[in-house]
Amino acid sequence: MNSEQKWNWEEEYRSLLKALLVVGEEIKGRPTGDDNKFSAAEGLLFKVFDLSCTALNLFKNNVKCYDVADYYHPVSAINIIARAAYEAFLVFNYVYVAAKDTSDEELRYWLWKRNSLLEWRNDAARSSEAAKLVPMVVKEIHDAEDIITKNDIYCGLNTPRQKELLKLNKWKPTWGEIAKEAGISEMYRQQMYPYLCGYAHSSFRSIIQIQDASDKSEREKLLIVSIKFIMISMGLFSTRYLAIWGHGTDILIDDQKRTVDIWTGVAMKEL
Repeated sequence: MNSEQKWNWEEEYRSLLKALLVVGEEIKGRPTGDDNKFSAAEGLLFKVFDLSCTALNLFKNNVKCYDVADYYHPVSAINIIARAAYEAFLVFNYVYVAAKDTSDEELRYWLWKRNSLLEWRNDAARSSEAAKLVPMVVKEIHDAEDIITKNDIYCGLNTPRQKELLKLNKWKPTWGEIAKEAGISEMYRQQMYPYLCGYAHSSFRSIIQIQDASDKSEREKLLIVSIKFIMISMGLFSTRYLAIWGHGTDILIDDQKRTVDIWTGVAMKEL
């Protein structure tokens, strides 16, 4: 990759997509247990696959605003998709890979699930249809809390820390801390990730960049960061997902294995 203009990223991107699909299909259908813990891991994998396909489709097909504008690359949309794919990998790695033992994994999983149920319950209050399901969700929240409060690691924490973990959106460390735990390089977690966040939160810098990117080539340059983020997410997910099932990347065909290994390395390389 001496020159990004000569770099055939699309070939490697498609190879990573195929690898991710192979990995998902290889493990698909295996016993997951009563708590659906590994079914949720599979869901995260296919979420990354779905987001990665969507980003490529947007990039290749562009967008035409009918008679309002010419074809162009939707920079904001692809950057937001890249952030979502990256965060899906981080959740997967935090819950399933970085846990120190079974008790730690159980605690992380049930805190994640409970937090998601709390978010859903709060949103459901705005919809009369969804509100009908609230009693069932509340029961699931209580069931999750029962498991959490009996967890050995949770029981060993002091009371303020226990209460903190049960607050909405406090179930995990910061994204930066999770990324560091996942072995992702400082450049990606501290420099490039905030760049993607800027597009999700309408930072002033992101607005100026879109205004300045007046033609297709300028927009393509802006998208190199997001393309790389999606590629490291796919590469890392394939490697780590296989690992939790006791597999290596040897189940992949040669070009897929090579590309997955390369992008797993890119994600972790400190410049």
